Amino acid sequence: MPRPIAHLMPLPLALSGLMALPAWAEEATPVDVPTVEDKAVQRTEQISITGRQLSDTLQRQQSSASRIIIGKEEINRYGDTSVADVLKRLPGVTLGGKAGRGGEIKMRGMGNGMTQILVNGEPMARGFSIDSLSPDQIERIEVLRSPVAEFSAQAIAGTINIVLNEDAKKRQNEARFVLGSEDGRLQSSLSLSHSDKQENFNYTLAGNLSRSNRADDDREWVQRFDPVGNLISQDRTQGSGNSQGYNLHLTPRFTWKLDEKSSLTLQPFLMHSRSQSSSSANIDRSQPDSSKYSSYVSDADNGFDMIRTNVNWQRRMEEGRKLNVRAGFNVNQRTSDSVRQEFKTDGSPLQIRWDNSKTRDNGFTSGGKWSTPFGDEHALAIGWDLETSQRRENRQIDNVWLDPTQPPVLDTTDYGDLVEAGTQRYAVFAQDEWEISPQWSAYAGLRWEGITTKSEDQLTHVSHRSGVWSPTLHGVWRIPDSKNDQIRASLTRSYRAPRTGDLIARPYGSLDNSEIQPDRVGNPDLKPELAWGLELAYEHYLSQTGLLSANIFTRQITDLVRRDMRQEMVGNELRWVSRPKNIGNATAQGVELEAKFRLAELMETKVPMDIRANYSRYWSSVEGVPGPNNRLESQAKESVNLGMDYRLSSAPLTLGGNLHWVPGYRTQISDNQYSKTASRRVYDMYALWRFNSSAQLRIAAANLGQFNDVSESGQVYTAGSTLSRGISPSYINWNASLELKF
Repeated sequence: MPRPIAHLMPLPLALSGLMALPAWAEEATPVDVPTVEDKAVQRTEQISITGRQLSDTLQRQQSSASRIIIGKEEINRYGDTSVADVLKRLPGVTLGGKAGRGGEIKMRGMGNGMTQILVNGEPMARGFSIDSLSPDQIERIEVLRSPVAEFSAQAIAGTINIVLNEDAKKRQNEARFVLGSEDGRLQSSLSLSHSDKQENFNYTLAGNLSRSNRADDDREWVQRFDPVGNLISQDRTQGSGNSQGYNLHLTPRFTWKLDEKSSLTLQPFLMHSRSQSSSSANIDRSQPDSSKYSSYVSDADNGFDMIRTNVNWQRRMEEGRKLNVRAGFNVNQRTSDSVRQEFKTDGSPLQIRWDNSKTRDNGFTSGGKWSTPFGDEHALAIGWDLETSQRRENRQIDNVWLDPTQPPVLDTTDYGDLVEAGTQRYAVFAQDEWEISPQWSAYAGLRWEGITTKSEDQLTHVSHRSGVWSPTLHGVWRIPDSKNDQIRASLTRSYRAPRTGDLIARPYGSLDNSEIQPDRVGNPDLKPELAWGLELAYEHYLSQTGLLSANIFTRQITDLVRRDMRQEMVGNELRWVSRPKNIGNATAQGVELEAKFRLAELMETKVPMDIRANYSRYWSSVEGVPGPNNRLESQAKESVNLGMDYRLSSAPLTLGGNLHWVPGYRTQISDNQYSKTASRRVYDMYALWRFNSSAQLRIAAANLGQFNDVSESGQVYTAGSTLSRGISPSYINWNASLELKF
């Protein structure tokens, strides 16, 4: 079988094709083009910053390490209610889960912890969902395809850093009212902010309150076959559910100017969330089993509360030196109380199960960076990061059997219902940004990061320690006689540390144990996944805010983690058990093409239209897993985004739309397991009416295609095989938002 790197042969051709586009672009004569505010902006060879969008592009161009920056205008363009839906339009970013509902964020198709998500440069608090964060609270989003020394190197696929609202520039009040609908169920959101600036003090008071109301209707088929392919049994499940809840976020920010050289910033983040859900399902079994349920109903109440505060002190010194020191703490608590009733085929009760849990996390963070110029060409920096957290999980599960003729199943309370875990993360780093010449700049960094995890319950005690050196090299060559063309290259090392839950050997029993729903157990012997990465990119910046770019990359991964499933004796019962283990090496490669521009930047026209397009193609191979399709788990082969905005000259109206497409793919997980994911097509549209500079109305529709979420998985064993298919419909999301400044 040819090596995966052979698939990269077409990539230089794609790169060459994109490099030919600037010649076409330079043939066009620059013309006056309306900005988003419907004002003409004439660009010359001299670069000037005329707005937030241009500033984002200029920062990307001048950065020594590849960094894509998305500002407020682009974040708010489609009126998205979740950060994940904003990110899905970026080059190389895809989502898991149901269309229109956010989901796991994956760069280059690599999820499961390979994509690092940061908030203000720090890892998210445990239990915090990025989907609960309102886009109104975000100042900008930074996408780093390769790690840099000042951020954690747990970024095999890349890093997405979400920066919350920053210092106030002037006195201003903003309000945003959103009313939405999903399948006839109303959603609502209110965002308010007040900011002001005084001589030595500025502040922002911001908050968001949102309510959700959603429903689901899922179907699943499970078929079992004998070794020669004859159908033995078939189970059909029809399930439904609904959930209602609310989220309250408060994100104030206060900055004091202590003197001419020092400042102090305090940024709390408070969150309060509650939800109630109910679900039910009916199972039609071709071979009824009196020991198994045929229907169930379930109700649950969930809550999440978080207080997170960061303090940052900055001191400017002589000769351009600067010191930043930060510290913070976080306290969060997650509660879940559920009750589930199961019934037999004749409707008589089988059992009732109560599951109550409370998880509390307390943490402290500290970090700092000291930077200084060295000569005229170097900018040196050294720093540290420290994070410590304590987790206490108390879970109580009680089963009451209402049919005395049936024996009890695995009772997880026998394995301890109290788990305590502690994690310490510590790192030191050094970096040098070197302006070698007007054509060359380089970045060199080195980071050492260690993680210690300890966990214990009534039966197990786990202590795990790992440390990783992560060198990073980035370089930029600005092509001579061109102010708009440059080539980037980088060589980096990144890793993914085992998650605490994957290290704890305590089993989590499945209610309906099978090869489809196995028990889950951790593995205290897991090693970190390590990866060497190489990137090469070409960028051409157009006369205004546009750019054309092509990027190719490869990752060489060692000690890849996959879950291994097999039957084991648990107590006196033979059960299906899934546990993670290091299975060997893997490789991943890809090409990412991006283009965004105003139409007048490529041709002589006054049509006020903006175009955005990106295409990504990925290859991967896991050693020790037979092909074909022995890819990284859940990695799509391709992704496409195509969007445009049109500003009417006859009215203060802007229209726009976007197509997000990910084709279906199959993944061979092990020698006897595979999964299939159907294609994903998401159409979004919006209309923006500007009443004046202080008021605008945005109407948006997301997931207009309304395609079903379809999945399939299969297992093949000596005794036969199992095939599982699931279908979950998605819904159009409508929303109207009124945005005011006063």
